[in-house]
Amino acid sequence: MLSFCMRKPCRIRHTLASKALIMWHCKLVHAKGKPMRKLFLIICILVIAGSGLTAASMRKEPPARSPDEIWQRCNRAVVEVLVDGRHSGSGWFARADGLLVTASHLFDARTRPVEIVSPVYGRLGVELVAIDRGHDVAVLRAPARSGGYYALPLASKLPQIGEEIWQFGAPIFRNGILQRGVIARAETGFEYYGETIGYVEVLYISGMMQGGTSGGPWLNSRGEVVGVQSGIMSLDSKPVGISYLSPVSNVVNRLLQLSDAATPTAGLAVDHLWESAPDFIKKLPAGTMGLVVTRLHKNGPAEQAGLKKRDVLLAADGKSLIRIEDLLRVVTRKKPGDTIELTTLRSDPIQTNTIKLTLDCVEHPKPAPKTM
Repeated sequence: MLSFCMRKPCRIRHTLASKALIMWHCKLVHAKGKPMRKLFLIICILVIAGSGLTAASMRKEPPARSPDEIWQRCNRAVVEVLVDGRHSGSGWFARADGLLVTASHLFDARTRPVEIVSPVYGRLGVELVAIDRGHDVAVLRAPARSGGYYALPLASKLPQIGEEIWQFGAPIFRNGILQRGVIARAETGFEYYGETIGYVEVLYISGMMQGGTSGGPWLNSRGEVVGVQSGIMSLDSKPVGISYLSPVSNVVNRLLQLSDAATPTAGLAVDHLWESAPDFIKKLPAGTMGLVVTRLHKNGPAEQAGLKKRDVLLAADGKSLIRIEDLLRVVTRKKPGDTIELTTLRSDPIQTNTIKLTLDCVEHPKPAPKTM
Protein backbone atom coordinates (compact mmCIF):
# COMPACT_ATOMS: atom_id res chain seq x y z
CA MET A 1 0.00 0.00 0.00
CA LEU A 2 2.79 2.41 0.88
CA SER A 3 4.63 2.02 -2.40
CA PHE A 4 1.35 2.41 -4.35
CA CYS A 5 0.45 5.62 -2.52
CA MET A 6 3.92 6.99 -3.16
CA ARG A 7 3.99 6.11 -6.85
CA LYS A 8 0.67 7.79 -7.74
CA PRO A 9 1.64 11.33 -6.64
CA CYS A 10 4.93 10.76 -8.43
CA ARG A 11 3.07 10.26 -11.74
CA ILE A 12 0.88 13.29 -11.02
CA ARG A 13 3.91 15.50 -10.47
CA HIS A 14 5.46 14.34 -13.74
CA THR A 15 2.20 15.05 -15.65
CA LEU A 16 1.84 18.52 -14.18
CA ALA A 17 5.44 19.32 -14.99
CA SER A 18 4.97 18.18 -18.59
CA LYS A 19 1.83 20.33 -19.01
CA ALA A 20 3.61 23.36 -17.61
CA LEU A 21 6.48 22.90 -20.06
CA ILE A 22 4.11 22.55 -23.00
CA MET A 23 2.26 25.76 -22.05
CA TRP A 24 5.56 27.60 -21.61
CA HIS A 25 6.81 26.30 -24.94
CA CYS A 26 3.69 27.62 -26.68
CA LYS A 27 4.60 31.06 -25.44
CA LEU A 28 8.20 30.68 -26.51
CA VAL A 29 7.61 29.50 -30.06
CA HIS A 30 6.56 33.02 -30.90
CA ALA A 31 9.59 34.50 -29.18
CA LYS A 32 12.56 35.42 -31.33
CA GLY A 33 16.15 34.44 -30.70
CA LYS A 34 18.02 31.23 -29.88
CA PRO A 35 18.82 31.97 -26.18
CA MET A 36 15.22 31.32 -25.07
CA ARG A 37 15.06 28.06 -27.04
CA LYS A 38 18.33 26.88 -25.46
CA LEU A 39 17.00 27.70 -21.99
CA PHE A 40 13.85 25.73 -22.71
CA LEU A 41 15.92 22.72 -23.88
CA ILE A 42 18.08 22.78 -20.72
CA ILE A 43 15.02 22.86 -18.44
CA CYS A 44 13.45 19.95 -20.34
CA ILE A 45 16.60 17.87 -19.87
CA LEU A 46 16.70 18.63 -16.15
CA VAL A 47 13.03 17.70 -15.66
CA ILE A 48 13.40 14.44 -17.59
CA ALA A 49 16.59 13.54 -15.69
CA GLY A 50 14.90 14.31 -12.38
CA SER A 51 11.94 12.15 -13.34
CA GLY A 52 14.29 9.28 -14.15
CA LEU A 53 16.08 9.57 -10.81
CA THR A 54 12.76 9.65 -8.97
CA ALA A 55 11.56 6.58 -10.81
CA ALA A 56 14.81 4.73 -10.07
CA SER A 57 14.55 5.55 -6.38
CA MET A 58 10.96 4.25 -6.33
CA ARG A 59 11.78 0.81 -7.78
CA LYS A 60 10.46 -1.90 -5.57
CA GLU A 61 12.60 -4.73 -4.25
CA PRO A 62 11.66 -8.29 -5.24
CA PRO A 63 8.56 -9.41 -3.35
CA ALA A 64 8.79 -11.36 -0.12
CA ARG A 65 8.39 -15.10 -0.50
CA SER A 66 6.67 -17.55 1.75
CA PRO A 67 8.75 -20.10 3.69
CA ASP A 68 7.37 -22.77 1.36
CA GLU A 69 8.61 -20.86 -1.72
CA ILE A 70 12.03 -20.42 -0.14
CA TRP A 71 12.14 -24.13 0.67
CA GLN A 72 11.21 -25.03 -2.93
CA ARG A 73 14.00 -22.83 -4.28
CA CYS A 74 16.59 -24.20 -1.89
CA ASN A 75 15.61 -27.81 -2.45
CA ARG A 76 16.63 -27.42 -6.10
CA ALA A 77 19.89 -25.56 -5.50
CA VAL A 78 21.28 -26.82 -2.16
CA VAL A 79 23.48 -29.92 -2.00
CA GLU A 80 25.23 -32.10 0.57
CA VAL A 81 29.02 -32.02 0.40
CA LEU A 82 30.96 -35.27 0.77
CA VAL A 83 34.70 -35.36 1.51
CA ASP A 84 36.34 -38.79 1.18
CA GLY A 85 32.82 -40.13 0.67
CA ARG A 86 31.58 -38.87 4.05
CA HIS A 87 28.99 -36.15 4.60
CA SER A 88 30.87 -33.04 5.76
CA GLY A 89 28.46 -30.14 5.24
CA SER A 90 26.16 -28.34 2.84
CA GLY A 91 26.63 -26.21 -0.27
CA TRP A 92 24.62 -24.49 -2.99
CA PHE A 93 24.74 -23.56 -6.65
CA ALA A 94 25.59 -19.89 -7.05
CA ARG A 95 25.86 -19.90 -10.85
CA ALA A 96 24.05 -21.84 -13.54
CA ASP A 97 27.39 -22.87 -15.10
CA GLY A 98 28.06 -25.20 -12.15
CA LEU A 99 29.89 -23.06 -9.58
CA LEU A 100 28.91 -23.91 -6.02
CA VAL A 101 29.66 -22.25 -2.69
CA THR A 102 30.32 -23.91 0.66
CA ALA A 103 32.44 -23.40 3.80
CA SER A 104 36.22 -23.65 3.44
CA HIS A 105 36.68 -25.32 6.84
CA LEU A 106 35.26 -28.52 5.33
CA PHE A 107 38.59 -28.96 3.52
CA ASP A 108 41.70 -29.39 5.63
CA ALA A 109 43.53 -30.75 2.56
CA ARG A 110 43.10 -30.25 -1.18
CA THR A 111 44.00 -33.81 -2.11
CA ARG A 112 40.85 -35.46 -0.79
CA PRO A 113 38.09 -36.28 -3.29
CA VAL A 114 35.01 -34.03 -3.05
CA GLU A 115 31.49 -34.91 -4.20
CA ILE A 116 28.03 -33.43 -3.93
CA VAL A 117 24.65 -35.09 -3.53
CA SER A 118 21.59 -33.31 -4.93
CA PRO A 119 17.92 -34.36 -4.95
CA VAL A 120 17.80 -32.99 -8.52
CA TYR A 121 21.20 -33.81 -10.06
CA GLY A 122 22.23 -36.90 -8.12
CA ARG A 123 25.77 -37.66 -6.92
CA LEU A 124 28.54 -35.81 -8.75
CA GLY A 125 32.27 -35.41 -8.38
CA VAL A 126 33.31 -31.76 -8.09
CA GLU A 127 36.52 -29.71 -8.20
CA LEU A 128 37.73 -27.44 -5.40
CA VAL A 129 38.39 -24.14 -7.21
CA ALA A 130 39.08 -21.47 -4.56
CA ILE A 131 39.38 -21.01 -0.80
CA ASP A 132 39.12 -17.97 1.47
CA ARG A 133 40.16 -19.08 4.97
CA GLY A 134 39.65 -15.65 6.52
CA HIS A 135 35.96 -15.66 5.58
CA ASP A 136 35.31 -19.43 5.53
CA VAL A 137 34.22 -19.51 1.89
CA ALA A 138 35.07 -22.10 -0.76
CA VAL A 139 34.06 -22.39 -4.41
CA LEU A 140 33.48 -25.75 -6.11
CA ARG A 141 32.87 -26.56 -9.77
CA ALA A 142 30.45 -29.25 -10.94
CA PRO A 143 30.71 -30.91 -14.38
CA ALA A 144 29.23 -29.04 -17.33
CA ARG A 145 25.61 -29.94 -17.88
CA SER A 146 23.22 -29.30 -20.75
CA GLY A 147 20.73 -26.73 -19.50
CA GLY A 148 22.95 -25.76 -16.59
CA TYR A 149 22.04 -25.84 -12.91
CA TYR A 150 19.42 -24.04 -10.85
CA ALA A 151 21.23 -21.33 -8.88
CA LEU A 152 20.16 -19.16 -5.94
CA PRO A 153 20.19 -15.36 -6.42
CA LEU A 154 22.57 -13.25 -4.33
CA ALA A 155 21.34 -10.36 -2.20
CA SER A 156 22.71 -6.89 -2.92
CA LYS A 157 22.79 -5.92 0.77
CA LEU A 158 22.71 -7.45 4.23
CA PRO A 159 19.52 -7.55 6.30
CA GLN A 160 18.87 -5.10 9.13
CA ILE A 161 19.24 -5.82 12.85
CA GLY A 162 16.34 -7.97 14.01
CA GLU A 163 15.40 -9.03 10.47
CA GLU A 164 14.37 -12.64 10.06
CA ILE A 165 16.45 -14.84 7.74
CA TRP A 166 16.35 -18.52 6.77
CA GLN A 167 19.00 -21.25 6.68
CA PHE A 168 18.76 -24.33 4.50
CA GLY A 169 21.02 -27.34 4.92
CA ALA A 170 21.55 -30.90 6.08
CA PRO A 171 21.86 -30.92 9.89
CA ILE A 172 23.13 -34.15 11.43
CA PHE A 173 22.73 -36.14 8.18
CA ARG A 174 19.12 -34.97 7.60
CA ASN A 175 18.73 -33.11 4.31
CA GLY A 176 16.28 -30.44 3.21
CA ILE A 177 15.84 -28.65 6.55
CA LEU A 178 14.77 -24.98 6.64
CA GLN A 179 15.49 -23.09 9.88
CA ARG A 180 14.86 -19.56 11.10
CA GLY A 181 17.37 -17.03 12.48
CA VAL A 182 17.57 -13.32 13.27
CA ILE A 183 20.36 -10.82 12.55
CA ALA A 184 21.80 -10.17 16.02
CA ARG A 185 24.50 -7.53 15.42
CA ALA A 186 25.20 -4.82 12.88
CA GLU A 187 28.96 -5.24 12.59
CA THR A 188 31.05 -8.31 11.89
CA GLY A 189 33.33 -9.82 14.51
CA PHE A 190 36.16 -12.38 14.53
CA GLU A 191 36.05 -15.94 15.86
CA TYR A 192 39.02 -18.24 16.37
CA TYR A 193 38.74 -21.52 14.40
CA GLY A 194 41.95 -23.17 15.60
CA GLU A 195 45.59 -22.98 14.59
CA THR A 196 45.10 -24.29 11.05
CA ILE A 197 42.61 -21.56 10.10
CA GLY A 198 43.06 -18.82 12.70
CA TYR A 199 40.46 -16.06 12.89
CA VAL A 200 37.40 -15.87 10.64
CA GLU A 201 35.35 -12.69 10.12
CA VAL A 202 31.65 -13.43 10.72
CA LEU A 203 28.25 -11.86 11.28
CA TYR A 204 26.29 -12.98 14.35
CA ILE A 205 22.91 -14.67 14.04
CA SER A 206 20.46 -15.47 16.83
CA GLY A 207 19.58 -19.03 15.89
CA MET A 208 20.57 -22.59 16.79
CA MET A 209 22.50 -24.43 14.07
CA GLN A 210 23.82 -27.99 14.01
CA GLY A 211 26.64 -29.99 12.50
CA GLY A 212 26.12 -30.55 8.78
CA THR A 213 24.68 -27.10 8.08
CA SER A 214 28.12 -25.53 7.48
CA GLY A 215 28.34 -24.15 3.96
CA GLY A 216 24.58 -23.94 3.51
CA PRO A 217 22.96 -20.64 2.50
CA TRP A 218 21.28 -18.06 4.70
CA LEU A 219 18.50 -16.28 2.77
CA ASN A 220 16.43 -13.15 3.28
CA SER A 221 12.64 -13.03 3.02
CA ARG A 222 12.93 -12.58 -0.77
CA GLY A 223 14.82 -15.85 -1.18
CA GLU A 224 18.17 -14.18 -1.88
CA VAL A 225 21.40 -15.46 -0.32
CA VAL A 226 22.79 -13.09 2.33
CA GLY A 227 25.60 -15.35 3.54
CA VAL A 228 27.05 -18.78 4.23
CA GLN A 229 26.61 -20.74 7.45
CA SER A 230 30.05 -20.93 9.06
CA GLY A 231 29.98 -22.01 12.71
CA ILE A 232 28.34 -21.72 16.12
CA MET A 233 29.14 -20.19 19.48
CA SER A 234 29.56 -22.80 22.21
CA LEU A 235 30.39 -23.03 25.89
CA ASP A 236 31.91 -26.25 27.23
CA SER A 237 31.28 -27.77 23.78
CA LYS A 238 27.55 -26.98 24.01
CA PRO A 239 25.86 -24.56 21.55
CA VAL A 240 24.41 -21.41 23.13
CA GLY A 241 22.08 -20.28 20.34
CA ILE A 242 24.37 -17.94 18.36
CA SER A 243 25.49 -18.86 14.86
CA TYR A 244 28.14 -17.40 12.56
CA LEU A 245 27.43 -16.25 8.99
CA SER A 246 29.98 -15.27 6.35
CA PRO A 247 28.46 -12.27 4.50
CA VAL A 248 27.53 -12.57 0.83
CA SER A 249 30.15 -9.98 -0.23
CA ASN A 250 32.83 -12.60 0.46
CA VAL A 251 31.00 -15.03 -1.85
CA VAL A 252 30.89 -12.42 -4.62
CA ASN A 253 34.65 -11.83 -4.31
CA ARG A 254 35.52 -15.52 -4.67
CA LEU A 255 33.09 -16.00 -7.59
CA LEU A 256 34.65 -13.04 -9.39
CA GLN A 257 38.27 -14.00 -8.76
CA LEU A 258 38.04 -17.80 -8.77
CA SER A 259 41.36 -17.95 -6.92
CA ASP A 260 42.49 -18.38 -3.32
CA ALA A 261 42.54 -15.44 -0.93
CA ALA A 262 45.85 -14.63 0.78
CA THR A 263 44.72 -14.34 4.42
CA PRO A 264 47.22 -12.63 6.76
CA THR A 265 47.84 -14.03 10.24
CA ALA A 266 49.81 -12.96 13.31
CA GLY A 267 49.96 -16.57 14.51
CA LEU A 268 48.23 -16.14 17.86
CA ALA A 269 44.92 -16.19 19.72
CA VAL A 270 43.83 -13.60 22.29
CA ASP A 271 41.13 -12.99 24.88
CA HIS A 272 39.80 -9.77 26.36
CA LEU A 273 41.71 -8.85 29.49
CA TRP A 274 38.54 -8.82 31.57
CA GLU A 275 38.03 -12.55 30.78
CA SER A 276 41.18 -13.38 32.78
CA ALA A 277 41.30 -14.71 36.33
CA PRO A 278 41.13 -12.03 39.06
CA ASP A 279 44.59 -13.02 40.38
CA PHE A 280 46.16 -12.24 36.99
CA ILE A 281 44.33 -8.92 36.62
CA LYS A 282 45.54 -7.82 40.08
CA LYS A 283 49.16 -8.18 38.95
CA LEU A 284 48.66 -5.48 36.33
CA PRO A 285 48.49 -1.70 36.84
CA ALA A 286 44.97 -0.58 37.82
CA GLY A 287 42.79 0.25 34.81
CA THR A 288 44.92 -1.67 32.28
CA MET A 289 43.05 -2.31 29.01
CA GLY A 290 44.23 -4.76 26.37
CA LEU A 291 44.17 -8.30 25.01
CA VAL A 292 45.79 -11.32 26.63
CA VAL A 293 47.75 -13.78 24.46
CA THR A 294 46.25 -17.23 25.07
CA ARG A 295 47.82 -19.24 22.26
CA LEU A 296 50.89 -19.04 20.04
CA HIS A 297 51.13 -20.92 16.76
CA LYS A 298 54.30 -22.98 16.59
CA ASN A 299 56.98 -21.06 14.67
CA GLY A 300 54.36 -18.44 13.82
CA PRO A 301 54.96 -14.69 13.55
CA ALA A 302 54.06 -13.92 17.18
CA GLU A 303 56.27 -16.67 18.60
CA GLN A 304 59.18 -15.67 16.36
CA ALA A 305 58.79 -12.04 17.47
CA GLY A 306 59.25 -13.09 21.11
CA LEU A 307 55.69 -12.93 22.41
CA LYS A 308 54.71 -15.29 25.23
CA LYS A 309 51.44 -16.56 26.61
CA ARG A 310 49.79 -14.15 29.07
CA ASP A 311 51.50 -11.15 27.49
CA VAL A 312 49.05 -8.25 27.28
CA LEU A 313 48.77 -6.45 23.94
CA LEU A 314 48.10 -2.77 24.61
CA ALA A 315 48.27 -1.32 21.08
CA ALA A 316 48.79 -2.29 17.43
CA ASP A 317 50.34 0.26 15.07
CA GLY A 318 49.58 2.90 17.69
CA LYS A 319 45.89 1.99 18.01
CA SER A 320 44.75 1.07 21.52
CA LEU A 321 43.41 -2.48 21.85
CA ILE A 322 40.29 -3.09 23.91
CA ARG A 323 38.34 -5.69 21.95
CA ILE A 324 39.50 -8.57 19.77
CA GLU A 325 38.14 -6.81 16.67
CA ASP A 326 40.53 -3.90 17.30
CA LEU A 327 43.53 -6.16 16.69
CA LEU A 328 42.02 -8.23 13.89
CA ARG A 329 40.94 -5.20 11.88
CA VAL A 330 44.54 -3.99 11.92
CA VAL A 331 45.75 -7.44 10.79
CA THR A 332 43.16 -8.02 8.05
CA ARG A 333 43.79 -4.64 6.44
CA LYS A 334 47.34 -5.75 5.70
CA LYS A 335 48.87 -8.40 3.48
CA PRO A 336 51.10 -11.37 4.32
CA GLY A 337 54.65 -10.01 4.57
CA ASP A 338 53.57 -6.68 6.05
CA THR A 339 54.69 -5.75 9.58
CA ILE A 340 52.76 -4.73 12.70
CA GLU A 341 54.15 -2.85 15.67
CA LEU A 342 52.76 -4.12 18.98
CA THR A 343 52.99 -2.46 22.36
CA THR A 344 53.00 -5.18 25.02
CA LEU A 345 52.83 -5.46 28.80
CA ARG A 346 54.35 -8.36 30.69
CA SER A 347 53.68 -9.02 34.39
CA ASP A 348 56.05 -10.45 36.97
CA PRO A 349 57.92 -8.14 36.75
CA ILE A 350 55.90 -5.37 35.10
CA GLN A 351 57.56 -4.25 31.87
CA THR A 352 56.36 -2.60 28.68
CA ASN A 353 57.90 -3.46 25.30
CA THR A 354 57.48 -2.58 21.65
CA ILE A 355 57.97 -5.37 19.13
CA LYS A 356 57.50 -5.78 15.40
CA LEU A 357 56.21 -8.93 13.80
CA THR A 358 55.87 -9.88 10.15
CA LEU A 359 52.52 -11.32 9.14
CA ASP A 360 52.38 -14.76 7.58
CA CYS A 361 49.73 -16.32 5.31
CA VAL A 362 47.16 -18.72 6.78
CA GLU A 363 47.43 -20.90 3.71
CA HIS A 364 49.62 -20.02 0.78
CA PRO A 365 47.33 -19.71 -2.26
CA LYS A 366 47.66 -22.07 -5.16
CA PRO A 367 48.36 -20.37 -8.51
CA ALA A 368 45.28 -18.85 -10.12
CA PRO A 369 43.98 -20.86 -13.10
CA LYS A 370 45.19 -19.61 -16.48
CA THR A 371 42.58 -17.91 -18.64
CA MET A 372 42.35 -18.78 -22.32
